[in-house]
Amino acid sequence: MLKLNWLFLLIISAVFLTSCGDEEEESEDNLGVVGTWNLVSLKYNSVTTITYDAGPVLNNATVAEAVDTDLRLTFNANNTYTTEGDYSIKIAPDIEDGEDLAVIIDYQNFFGTGTWKKEGNELIFNESELSGRQVGSNTIIELTANRMVIDIEFTQRQQQQGGTAVAKVSGRYILEK
Repeated sequence: MLKLNWLFLLIISAVFLTSCGDEEEESEDNLGVVGTWNLVSLKYNSVTTITYDAGPVLNNATVAEAVDTDLRLTFNANNTYTTEGDYSIKIAPDIEDGEDLAVIIDYQNFFGTGTWKKEGNELIFNESELSGRQVGSNTIIELTANRMVIDIEFTQRQQQQGGTAVAKVSGRYILEK
């Protein structure tokens, strides 16, 4: 009887240690992401299609780039994140001489929170303030101890006065510690 109890404890210990090992591997996978990252570069292209209920369809292509960035993104080990800081986006029509028509939009004291997880090369965010409006992917292209490059793609749909606007966005974030 004593041998059976000992065998039972040994099996339970082996199962416990094996499942702990899986959690540690997952945490080690996230360790490359965990920390505070500074936005170094953000560039994206966008094509917006506006369909009016009783009228024409309008298409608009733009290019955008972050300027004057002081934005930080902190990934915590408990899979929460925060963003804070300031940045500006320079947006121009994607046409010849579009630079002359560029506008700059400032985001002062930008702050956001949510949860994140890494699955392979995909970085998945749960942003409650954008819930339901944004669907897309964030693919880690490069991840070193001090540099992370993320390609983004998403579609954002919004109802506007008498119509629907759908923006398809693709771009790249470069972050450094």
